[in-house]
Amino acid sequence: MGVEVGGGGTQVYSLTFLSQVHAFVAVSTLAKCVVVSVLSLVKMQKNLEQRYAIKFCTKLRKSGSKTLQLLRTAYGDAVLFSARVFRWHKEFKDGRESIEDEQRAGRPSTLRSENNVARVKAILDRDQHLNVRLIAEEVGLPKTDIY
Repeated sequence: MGVEVGGGGTQVYSLTFLSQVHAFVAVSTLAKCVVVSVLSLVKMQKNLEQRYAIKFCTKLRKSGSKTLQLLRTAYGDAVLFSARVFRWHKEFKDGRESIEDEQRAGRPSTLRSENNVARVKAILDRDQHLNVRLIAEEVGLPKTDIY
């Protein structure tokens, strides 16, 4: 695979080997993105579940502190931060009914979506020798978001 040049230990690799390494890195990065996306969905689901619990406690006229205590008992280390629990408790106490986040204006905080991940995967399945810049151009995303 590598050929040592001179006595300094410098390696020269064939283009085929480098293409295989690049393809492996791209596929590995994509796999990490998919895992992160799945973990994000699981975390979001747990947040929604806890919001339902906060809403329920609020309807039972539990205080914010008691609600946090009950959540810590139920969820342990996976409980929402206390500031979030108190914020949601206040929102529900003030009459809010929805547990969903409200839509915000502006650019989304991330461009990683199931659709974008699938589009990048389809491009890599078609041609594993594309570099990040070419993939970004084809998908229409900044190259920094392809990694």
